[in-house]
Amino acid sequence: MVGYAYQQITGDSGSGATFGDFKSRVLDIGPQVGFLFPVGDMQGYLNLKGYKEFAAEHRAEGWNVLADARDLTRRACARAGKADAGSEVGVSESTPMSAWGQTRQNSH
Repeated sequence: MVGYAYQQITGDSGSGATFGDFKSRVLDIGPQVGFLFPVGDMQGYLNLKGYKEFAAEHRAEGWNVLADARDLTRRACARAGKADAGSEVGVSESTPMSAWGQTRQNSH
C-alpha cells in the first residue's frame, strides 16, 4: 500500500487567484506492485502505483497512476566499487522514466 496527504498551507495569490485564498487538501491511498527482471546482462525494475483520492477540499477527486521503469545495473556496479560501471556493462546513466495519468471527477 502507498499513500500521501496534501494540505495547502498558504492560500493562492497573484493574478491567477480568481477564486481568492482557495486553500486545498486531499488524502490518497492505493496499491503498489514492483517487478525485477533480467534484460540481457542488466537488471530491470518496473514499479506501478495507483492512488485513490478522497476527503478533497477545493480540488477534484479521482485516481492517479504512476509507472516507473529503471535500469538497476549501474547502481549495483557502482556499489561494488567498479570505476567505470556504465561503460563496462554497456549502459548509460540510470534514469527513471515516469508517466503520470490522471482521471478526475467530483470537483469540491
